[in-house]
Amino acid sequence: MDSATRRRLYVWVAADRPVIVLTTHHTKRYPRSVTPLAMDVRPAELLACGAAQVYVDGAPQPLTEPWDGPEPRFRYVEPLTAPPVSRRSLLGLATELPVDPAAPDTTRLTQALDVLAARGVDVSALRPALPALTATGCIACGVCTKVCPEQALWVATTDTSVATLYHDRTRCRADGVCIDVCPYNALSRAASQDPAPVVALASGTLTTCAKCHTRFIGTGPLCPTCERQQRDPFGSWLPRP
Repeated sequence: MDSATRRRLYVWVAADRPVIVLTTHHTKRYPRSVTPLAMDVRPAELLACGAAQVYVDGAPQPLTEPWDGPEPRFRYVEPLTAPPVSRRSLLGLATELPVDPAAPDTTRLTQALDVLAARGVDVSALRPALPALTATGCIACGVCTKVCPEQALWVATTDTSVATLYHDRTRCRADGVCIDVCPYNALSRAASQDPAPVVALASGTLTTCAKCHTRFIGTGPLCPTCERQQRDPFGSWLPRP
C-alpha cells in the first residue's frame, strides 16, 4: 500500500471511527455494521487513528462472533487499493493523524503504540525489537548516509569539529545496505535490548586530509583512502565478499 492510499485509509478511520474486521477470507460476507478490510494493515495503526474496534478474522480459525445472528444486509471485503472516503474528506476538511502514513513500517508501528500507551493500554509486549548497529573504525565519510533508503543514518558536526554518526532505529529496515557499502568495514549488526530510538554509533574530532582535503575522524595527515594509495599507488580496493 502506498502512502497516499494509507493516508486516505487513516483519514477515513479518524473521521468515521468504524468497527473494522481484518480478514483473509476475501469472499466471505460480513454484516453492514462492520467494515471488512484485506489483512494488509496493522490493527494498532487503525486503533491509534480512531477505529472503534478492530477484529481479526484469519486462518486457521475463521471469526464467527459476534455475527452469527441474521443480518438483513451484507457487505464484502473492501480492497485496500480503494479504501472508503470520509465525509470530512469530501467536504475538504483537514484531519490530524497521529500516525504518519508516509513513515516506514517500524516508525508507524511505534507511533501507533505510543498513542495507545498514552490511552492507558499496555503495549510493552507489542513493541518490536529495534534494529541495532555497531561502528568500529568509522571515519564519518558519510557513504552509508547517502545510500540508506530510509535516511536512518546521518552525520552531525558541531562547532568544535566533532562529528557523530547517528542511527534512527525506528526508521531502519535492517536491509544491510549501509553495511555492504561501507568502504572501511566499520558497520556491523548488533544485538541490543536498548529501547532508545536514536543512538550515536561513532563520534570523534574531524581532521582535514592533507591530500584530498576530505574531513574525516582521525589523527593522521592523510585519510585512510589517500594513505592506502600512498602505500600502494597501483593497488586496488576489492569489495568485501
